[in-house]
Amino acid sequence: MALPVTFTFRDSLARKTTRTWVSVGTTLVAALADVAVLAPLIDAISQGGLQKVTITSEDTGDAFAAEAGSNVDENASITVLAADGRNYDLDLPMPATVLRLAGGSIDTANADFIAFIDAFGAAENWRLNVFAPTAISSVEKALLDT
Repeated sequence: MALPVTFTFRDSLARKTTRTWVSVGTTLVAALADVAVLAPLIDAISQGGLQKVTITSEDTGDAFAAEAGSNVDENASITVLAADGRNYDLDLPMPATVLRLAGGSIDTANADFIAFIDAFGAAENWRLNVFAPTAISSVEKALLDT
């Protein structure tokens, strides 16, 4: 079973924001190794300070309502096409200045951004969509929220 991993960021005003992605690792040791690879990739493209990482093992027998996300932080809305043929949001908290293009777009050709997206590829260890983990096939759009 894949393990949900929650990354908690803190901005300069001490506000927290979180993002949860899925490691395909089936053990805590495997998920920790996956985190060790993804954390520097996030650090390279986000100005938010990565404060902590929480790996969750959960009973999938019960359904729980999704938790509402924070609307306080600045955010990049990234839409990706996944291997299951659906579009998903892969929001990036507090995108680094180097990723911001004129007009509110995100630089999807940036090497650090590409490395981050590639970590969710079919041959890699990260997935999005916690309920039915899937790999990223391509980036459809990436915009700075205004």
